[in-house]
Amino acid sequence: MKVSISFILLILISFFSNVWLSQDLLAQEIKGKVPAEKILKMIEKGEPVEIDNAIITGELKLSKINLEVEEINGKEMRVVKSKVTITNSTIQEIAIFRYYIPETDRYSPILLTQEVSFYLTEFQKRADFSEAQFQKEADFSYAQFQKRAIFSEAQFQEEPNFRRAQFQEEAFFETAQFQEGANFYEAKFRKLAYFEGAQFQEGAFFMDAQFEYLVDFGDTDFPGLFIDWRQIKGRLVWDETFYAQLIKHYKESGEFGDADSAYYEYRVRERRIEKRWYNPTRGLEYIFLDLSCGYGVKPFRAVLYGLVLIFLFSCFYYQPKAVKERGKPDSKPRFTDAFYFSVNTFTTVGYGDWYPTAQFLKIKGRKICRFRTLAMIEGFVGWLIIALFLVTLGKVWIR
Repeated sequence: MKVSISFILLILISFFSNVWLSQDLLAQEIKGKVPAEKILKMIEKGEPVEIDNAIITGELKLSKINLEVEEINGKEMRVVKSKVTITNSTIQEIAIFRYYIPETDRYSPILLTQEVSFYLTEFQKRADFSEAQFQKEADFSYAQFQKRAIFSEAQFQEEPNFRRAQFQEEAFFETAQFQEGANFYEAKFRKLAYFEGAQFQEGAFFMDAQFEYLVDFGDTDFPGLFIDWRQIKGRLVWDETFYAQLIKHYKESGEFGDADSAYYEYRVRERRIEKRWYNPTRGLEYIFLDLSCGYGVKPFRAVLYGLVLIFLFSCFYYQPKAVKERGKPDSKPRFTDAFYFSVNTFTTVGYGDWYPTAQFLKIKGRKICRFRTLAMIEGFVGWLIIALFLVTLGKVWIR
């Protein structure tokens, strides 16, 4: 029996069309669209919101609904009694969890009395939870904030979970209050992370969090900040008080390496901010304290600094008639002899077999100073460098 080609093509087209339609229907079923108005009505009625694997369309603004008013601690608040669970979903428009009052042109904070979860949810536009009070658990783990995330002055009665949350733009947590600490484990901040004035009553956990830009912990109150120095090195917004708190915290935790690194960055930034390089005494501070020993926390920098000075003075002593071997007035020093004399002078050993002459050190034909004076300068500098090395080494090792 012969089967026409057109009949076979018709069957194939029909088959692939059905496959494509079934996949499209399946995608719609898996990632259904839920209008924000529906969620807002459920919140207004006090019904629990439980949405998973959905696309939220429209603006999720609580100002669009009527909410019960309560006065707490002299502050008028709008109350949300619904349990809000929106997980593994995408919120396409802005999400504003604060209540705008057009009559007074002011915002009223929101009181959330039940659990809130935005686990694995993507906020494609601004997410604003300013002044919101979370009485129960708040779960933002694995959430993605594509635009600004604003939690300014928010209050968390229980420990909020921001584990592995991603903040693509600025994250604002200034003056937020965390009654039981906060979990930012492995969170990622791509732009400014603003925690100025935040209060962590039981510690802040930032282990393995990534700060790709700046982070501001100015005036932050914390009994324990769990964060490695490598995470915030070179990214802290300048605040002298926070540096002092951080260094003290590292020392009390036995993390002396982090304490030293934080202290060194603090001293360097302090000098640069105050433009101390233009002050002659601060110039000496830079040479003798920063370069030589890292402000007392980098002892082996003194060793390297000393070797550089010894080599430099060796080059000076290598000039004709700079140094002489005792008993041989016509001797001409080799570079190894000059280096040997420089080491003896720097370490103030002074065996006496070589000695500096009264000739002048000349650079490009200009007389600088006598080699005797140069040897005295090297001996004095060497004594200072060795003393700095021993003091710094003792400070670092004895503890």
